[in-house]
Amino acid sequence: MPLAARLSFSYGAFFFYGGLSMPWWPIWLSSRGLDEIQIADLMAFERWIIVFASLVLAQLSDRTGHRRRFLVLFSSGLLGSYALFGAVGDLWQYYAVTFLVAICRSPCIPLGDSITMAHVRRDEADYGRVRLWGSVSFLIGSFAGGVILEGRAEDAILWTIVASIAIVVVGFFLLPDTRSEGKSVRIFDGLRLANQPVFILFIVVIALIMTSHTAVYAFGSLYWRANGISESVIGYLWGCGVVTEIALFWKGGVLLRRFGPVWLIFLGAAAGVLRWWMTGISMEIWVLTLAQALHALTFGAAHLGGMTFISRVAPPELQATGQSLYSAIAMGAAYAIALPQTGRLYAEIGGEGTFLVMAALSAGGAVLALVLQKCWDGQRLSA
Repeated sequence: MPLAARLSFSYGAFFFYGGLSMPWWPIWLSSRGLDEIQIADLMAFERWIIVFASLVLAQLSDRTGHRRRFLVLFSSGLLGSYALFGAVGDLWQYYAVTFLVAICRSPCIPLGDSITMAHVRRDEADYGRVRLWGSVSFLIGSFAGGVILEGRAEDAILWTIVASIAIVVVGFFLLPDTRSEGKSVRIFDGLRLANQPVFILFIVVIALIMTSHTAVYAFGSLYWRANGISESVIGYLWGCGVVTEIALFWKGGVLLRRFGPVWLIFLGAAAGVLRWWMTGISMEIWVLTLAQALHALTFGAAHLGGMTFISRVAPPELQATGQSLYSAIAMGAAYAIALPQTGRLYAEIGGEGTFLVMAALSAGGAVLALVLQKCWDGQRLSA
């Protein structure tokens, strides 16, 4: 199987699982008698475990040099962990199994990305064109979950997710056995990377851009529905974002060559100012369509720029650690911290005001991206 096909299949398999679990897993939990507060607490618990576990496991991978071996091992653990949900009953058991799920899930994206980016640096793969199959599969998975659930008991969700993870294991097994050279045990190397001013600034920029999405991720559907927009149109709006994200990843290599990673990040932040302002001020479908289409930039361009920045700035032996710092802090901890605050904002000032605050976050990210462009000399950092 060609290299690009193997990389694409691994993303497609993992994000198909994500498309099934993100929209539909809360429904399964609810069917088992958990209320909204218990579900939210359980999901927040999972997010925090992923944040800390991904940092530890990625650094262990960097020390040993193994990546594919870790992915196959932990995805197999993820398969078994989800199957255990079929036997749980008490709340503490949900937390125990969720802990296992979070541990096993935590290294999957960072290590998969680190393998892909190793081949990108050798000009053997185009990250955007490989990663877009993840977006395609997420869209298919979220739609398939609704089709599977319709007319069936909620347990169909659990066992469909278990089956999808079996495909994930196969996808990771088919990846090339791309290794780093490994390094002796120096447990503070990751901290040295994280303490670099340029890297800190980069993390702050990405955190501002990504946390500006919390309002639409958590409350977008509720906000639109409360303003008289039908479920079918809401589904169309979500689809607009994914489709344009796919298009961005398809042509991402061209954009990177033209603008470079930091200007791509700035483009995502600047688009966020426009997107959240439009979302907050109008319920016109054509306006919301344009706003959702900007997801290609607010997430796609910023993420592509961020991934490429890490590949160029982190030392080769700390690539997985760099990817995990990005995932755990900028897209993990920052989101987990911001989400409760966004909920309070939404309760206090409503959807329009909340989206305008999101626009302000994006504006802050845009300003700091310009600072990052000025501060980074294009060279790799030392650890």
